[in-house]
Amino acid sequence: MRFVLAVVAIAALSLATTDARAQVNSGCLATQQPINWTLPSTPGTPNWAMNLTGRDGNPGTGTVPFSVTFWRRPECPTQLLATFVSATAIAIGGRFTAFQSGYSNGFNYMVVNDPTVYAGNSFGLTFTSNPIQISGVLDEISPDIDMSQPMTIDWTNPFTGVITQVQIAAAESATPPPFAIGPGITGNWYDPAESGHGFGIEVLPGNQMLAEWYVFGPNGGRDWIVGVGPITGNTAVLTAFQSAGNGGRFPPNFNAAQVQAQPWGTITLSFTDCNNGTASWQPTAPGYTAGSIPIQRLTMPAGLTCP
Repeated sequence: MRFVLAVVAIAALSLATTDARAQVNSGCLATQQPINWTLPSTPGTPNWAMNLTGRDGNPGTGTVPFSVTFWRRPECPTQLLATFVSATAIAIGGRFTAFQSGYSNGFNYMVVNDPTVYAGNSFGLTFTSNPIQISGVLDEISPDIDMSQPMTIDWTNPFTGVITQVQIAAAESATPPPFAIGPGITGNWYDPAESGHGFGIEVLPGNQMLAEWYVFGPNGGRDWIVGVGPITGNTAVLTAFQSAGNGGRFPPNFNAAQVQAQPWGTITLSFTDCNNGTASWQPTAPGYTAGSIPIQRLTMPAGLTCP
């Protein structure tokens, strides 16, 4: 029987693969009720600060320095956050405007989660009656502006007409953590170009892997090579054995006393993700040659997920 029973099995696996695009915004903060997140009162890095001057808001005619620092969370590059810092009450009076690729849009508030500041989870970037240091999500910039891409933000001082600008760089590309072998690698694997032999792989307790290679001998005939060894990151190096002896017959004629496990060599299994990897081998048994093949997942046991 061929190792691959049907193309349908492969199609089912591809349908089960997670669509990474659906996860792009999975780490974004909600801007509609309920607001159940909190942000630090100091900005993350990298960040872009605007040091500005507003009017005393108690009321008065004096000037008061304040700052607005823009930043992003790596979990959600499509959101732009701001941290507002004022040492005293302030009436800003101006408006912030974002510019990008011919589009522009003003904004004057951010979504926050701090009941000590304002009700409704809305903090206006135009006035505060107390000293404050708070972070929030900018939520009213035009959808024509991609928050993950470079943009210019400016603020015009309503009292002096002076324009202050800051250049926001593109979000850094999130580097996914390197793939590591987990229980979800367990299953049957093969090379579609060499359908007819393949590996049964099990991830065992103690960071160990067991692999059974259902293959053929150098001169034909079925061969069964079994390896076990430690897992390091995305790779397992297995010490392999093969059965030999004239007791290997179909039951009831099987004779365990006349079957021996003889050293065969090493098998190295490396994986780039949950569904793709490479098998390479370095035999010491006579008649076998070293080599490697790409391998793809064929089956996954029920109840397991990967990663």
